[in-house]
Amino acid sequence: MHFARRHPRFRPLNEEEIHPGIKAALKHTAAREWFEAHEGLEAAWREARGPRRDTLQGMIHIVVAFEHVRRGNARSAATQWTKAQKRLRAAPDQFEGIDLARWRRETEEFFDSSSERPFDPADAARAPQPQPSP
Repeated sequence: MHFARRHPRFRPLNEEEIHPGIKAALKHTAAREWFEAHEGLEAAWREARGPRRDTLQGMIHIVVAFEHVRRGNARSAATQWTKAQKRLRAAPDQFEGIDLARWRRETEEFFDSSSERPFDPADAARAPQPQPSP
């Protein structure tokens, strides 16, 4: 799947313009604290409208999927990933300082590689995390 498209309604932001909830979510994903990351993203999502809201909703679905992996709930993890894919279909490659295309690609690889065996809660430790935009 190819994610190399840009959305005209999004523009790059400088560090001061990134929502504090997104900044908090990035810190929590780095620590593999998926539930807490969800809380940060949700704070930004509540204020968002239009395509930005859909993008944030997709990101929330990703971190919730990883929380389900951590809990050993493979079925709910897969359901959340499917929801994320739908929400992120029209998302930009770069979003609020995040290389969203890379995170989507790595998450897709994570779920594809795990489809051959059941999830183990320890798999959440290897779940991809968002990286800064190039």
